[in-house]
Amino acid sequence: MRKNLNKVTGAGLLIALGIIYGDIGTSPLYVLNAIIRDKVISQELILGALSCVIWTLTLQTTVLDVIVIVDAWLIALALVYIVLIKFRILNSF
Repeated sequence: MRKNLNKVTGAGLLIALGIIYGDIGTSPLYVLNAIIRDKVISQELILGALSCVIWTLTLQTTVLDVIVIVDAWLIALALVYIVLIKFRILNSF
């Protein structure tokens, strides 16, 4: 007897959410461990670690947003040119 593997279940969704949010939740702990390991905790270390984490999150999201927006803009521009060429509007200018 074969089971349907394409069926979405509550347990499957819970496992998927646990994998996604579990990784997001533990990543800062790994970063903190890497920054603090074998070092004397001082004000400079704490400020440097916070600055590193904040700048990384800021730059990651900014670069990702720019890439997504530019990519979408280029696709839209290509579609406009295709429509203009298809209806021979571009050649009339």
